[in-house]
Amino acid sequence: MRVKLYRNIFFHSAETGLIAKEVVKEYDGVPPIKGAVLEDSAWHRNDEVLVDSILINTDEPDCYHVDLTPKEADSAERVKSYAEMTELHGWKPLY
Repeated sequence: MRVKLYRNIFFHSAETGLIAKEVVKEYDGVPPIKGAVLEDSAWHRNDEVLVDSILINTDEPDCYHVDLTPKEADSAERVKSYAEMTELHGWKPLY
């Protein structure tokens, strides 16, 4: 079964508004359950990443869409650098 993991990386302030990037990583295997902890080399060990929701799309029945808890960055610049860093670990930008 194909599983697509999605994680939103964002920063929000009154000055910048919302700055966000979403990254995705695919794998073949058993889909996780809601609340499960994800361990991936892209995320720091102090950044607990949980499965937030799972979408079963009937138009794409062989794939699960899994949303992970979002990552809040401490600046607009860090959003971009986090997203770029995840590419070194097999994640791809969604937009």
